[in-house]
Amino acid sequence: MALQASGALPDDRVLKFVLMLQDGSYVINWIYRAMGAHIGWNVFQLGSTFMEHDLTYIADGAVLTGATLQTHLYEDRMYKTGKVIVGENALIAPGGFALYGSELGTGSSLASHSLLMRNETFQAQSRLSRTNLRCCSCIVPPCELFDIF
Repeated sequence: MALQASGALPDDRVLKFVLMLQDGSYVINWIYRAMGAHIGWNVFQLGSTFMEHDLTYIADGAVLTGATLQTHLYEDRMYKTGKVIVGENALIAPGGFALYGSELGTGSSLASHSLLMRNETFQAQSRLSRTNLRCCSCIVPPCELFDIF
């Protein structure tokens, strides 16, 4: 029987406090494994968020810092779920976001504040840097902000 972060204990605050205390240590992997996540060995997690633990797969040696692995989404009034797979020795930088059905290949990395779209497979040994920012002319150059020059 797997634990859940919501509704499994009489007082959820106890579990959330324990998760906060163990964040960044190897103990957090044991806790998430008890909740049903599939986590390999030598995985480092700091400030990561999982939605459904049983749909989360993290291979050996992966590093997740501030990552969000969203295994569900509401689309067209339908609740859709899918696995999120993080490959061996992969990296998800702070603010990295992976939607359901996505897979990060072996040794690949997802840059800070980048999005891995649903049902997307990212090949091994690659780097992905994708944000929603656009280059626009309304941005003021830093020298004009401070009247330095």
